Amino acid sequence: MFLNHDFPALSALPLFGPIRTLLLDDCRFDRARMRRLCRQTSLIMTVEDVADLAQFDRALQSGNHDLYLVDYHLPSGSGLDALSAIHGGVPGAAAIMISGTDRPELEYGLSTGCHPVLKKAFLTPDLLETAIREAVFSAQYEGSLEPAPPVDVDRCSRNSMLA
Repeated sequence: MFLNHDFPALSALPLFGPIRTLLLDDCRFDRARMRRLCRQTSLIMTVEDVADLAQFDRALQSGNHDLYLVDYHLPSGSGLDALSAIHGGVPGAAAIMISGTDRPELEYGLSTGCHPVLKKAFLTPDLLETAIREAVFSAQYEGSLEPAPPVDVDRCSRNSMLA
């Protein structure tokens, strides 16, 4: 546990890999783009992808994932349904919602433990890596007595580009 909010920079946090990732997106193009963005980070990841909530539920039952990347807009339901399934079956899971739209109900994703909601149009490898580190860090320390400090994703992204 870190004392007096003496937290290391997110880029210095060790993430023991590979990070087993389940990606839910109904668009084949977006799934391919997300896999490519994951490969372009410095993280060691495996990515299993599914196209709908039924496939997602089956993959979720395996319990073999550390991180969930969830698209908001799906033909049969929404990413919020997937978040409910994650938090109902995998307590303390790291989840990131990804969306191509601005919708007020996406704020609900933040209140249900989704760290954070990312816009597809602005997603870069650096931003994705920062979001993954934040989500995993938050999930790892969710039960600690000291809450994690808020993370300035913009600052972390700029610092990683300068390195």
